[in-house]
Amino acid sequence: MPADSPLPPLPFRRYLRWLLGTLVVLGGLLLGMVYRYQEALPPPPFTGSISFDEKAVWLSKRLQEPCDILAVGSSMTVNNLDSEVFASHHFLNASSWGMKIQQTDYFLEHLLAILSPKVVLVVTAPIDFERDYRGRAIYDAEKLQRFFRTGDLFRSHLDYLSAKYLLESIGPVHRDRCGRGTYYSLDFDEGGSVPLDLMDEGFERLDDRWFKPIAQEEAVDEANYEALTTLATRCRERGILFALIQPPIREDILTEKDRLFLTEKHWPRLASLCAREEALFQNYHGELALIETDFADSTHLNRQGAGKLSRAIGSLLESRLAPLAGKQP
Repeated sequence: MPADSPLPPLPFRRYLRWLLGTLVVLGGLLLGMVYRYQEALPPPPFTGSISFDEKAVWLSKRLQEPCDILAVGSSMTVNNLDSEVFASHHFLNASSWGMKIQQTDYFLEHLLAILSPKVVLVVTAPIDFERDYRGRAIYDAEKLQRFFRTGDLFRSHLDYLSAKYLLESIGPVHRDRCGRGTYYSLDFDEGGSVPLDLMDEGFERLDDRWFKPIAQEEAVDEANYEALTTLATRCRERGILFALIQPPIREDILTEKDRLFLTEKHWPRLASLCAREEALFQNYHGELALIETDFADSTHLNRQGAGKLSRAIGSLLESRLAPLAGKQP
């Protein structure tokens, strides 16, 4: 404002001071509420995936604990494993919904800077290899690593502070934290899994999930196969056993085209890749007897099915863990 310009009228200046004071008070109240209720609030949106963000907060309290078996991956890993089965080992399920293989590899890269597991376990399905609108780097590594290092949840809330996000998310997040009776449960068990309490009765079976195609060759992204090689190599170079698990798929959901893609291309490629990298690939489709009431949808299992798969995996790994006991990197 030029030196000779008149000052605004006194009432207007008073209004500006009042407005500024009000904003400062409201900002202080907001920060105070965030600090007071930081644990109850929706997680900081590190990625925008509520499942990943919630798991990141859960992990921040557990990353300093011993870890023998580290499970990573998508909802195929978070929902299809029952942590209780692995209770005799230090088991940590760090997986979350929607993670493609390249994103899983990105996350594993940072987890292995903190953890030294004997086994990295991925339960997979063809959907994990499909194209995704997100790239490999799904979060700001510096901010997430700082959070894991310091455990400063309040600082992370401030990094991503958005009243709109908090107001829109608080209701759904609170609901999804309370029980495992919906597809969207965030109620992690002791090891970080979410075995779904979805049986053939007592829940609304959603047709778009129950009949969802799961082996669409045209949707596959070559980058995910490349990332799987990187992931397997990362484990081999650290002396970690990498175990890739294909659970049973409902036969009624598979078309002839699906079967040809899986049996002639996808599964042989996974087996060959794992063999090259001294990893373990176990295909339980057609090997592990599951019934319709073991499934929550076309590929995800409910608690009953997750228990059966977990016990099979546990038996498979048991003989592998003893020789690895002395090979901790």
